Amino acid sequence: MTAAEQVVHETGLAPLPLRVLVKGASPAHWISWMDGPREDLAYPRVTEQELLAAGHPARVRDLSVTSERARTGLKNWQRQVFNFSPDVVVLNYGLFEAVHQFLPQPLERYANSLISRPGSVRDAYRKRVVRPTWVALAKGQQRLDGVLPATMFRHRPRRFAADMELLIQRIQMVQSPLVLVLEVSPPGETWRSWFPGIAERISETNEVLAEVVRRIDRPDVRYFPTSTALAGLVDAGEDIVPDGGHYTPAAHRALGAALAAEILAWSEQQPLLRRR
Repeated sequence: MTAAEQVVHETGLAPLPLRVLVKGASPAHWISWMDGPREDLAYPRVTEQELLAAGHPARVRDLSVTSERARTGLKNWQRQVFNFSPDVVVLNYGLFEAVHQFLPQPLERYANSLISRPGSVRDAYRKRVVRPTWVALAKGQQRLDGVLPATMFRHRPRRFAADMELLIQRIQMVQSPLVLVLEVSPPGETWRSWFPGIAERISETNEVLAEVVRRIDRPDVRYFPTSTALAGLVDAGEDIVPDGGHYTPAAHRALGAALAAEILAWSEQQPLLRRR
């Protein structure tokens, strides 16, 4: 009997509820397209629903932020992970890193911010200065991307890999949670048109993520193939990312259910979490 099993046996305590933390960028919370009904849940909420339906008390906390990069996830991990002490951490990084080849990513977030304050001067500034400037730069980027190699900056994948590896290692310091590193889904037609070369950059990103997991080489750090979870929808001819980069409600549901199944199977091997 392990120490954890002995604690449960001797104290008669019920298994702890599962705590799942989701970190990353907009694919973890944005639905393509937004403004849908209340039933359109993003995959973290679907995962929670599936865990509860399986009879396992669970709490899923989604702290993903639009356009968040792995380097930002490395900066904010302490206040997110230490305070929650999750059993499972789902990492959904890599899409935003693959969007642009030249344009500064902070400029992308600024131009498309969802938290800008209202006001006549601010509204006029964003409408007449920020938006036209961004559109002009984005069109220039589009033309450049169309003629230059898609993955010409070799330092970016190396930097991304280093950030992800350190982030995972530090998360593992907090009671060794299961860490699921999500494969980034291929872009839809809209994003392939807006951002030529993004498909190649996402493919490279996934190779980096898989290699980071192999290099860490721990049983509780796993590369999670979203392509497998969504294969049924793709085979049926559904466009899972109609806006180019974000999942449909059906894709969110399929991905959330697949994550819940992976988490439940893992939890049955954990004495403090195992269902009675």
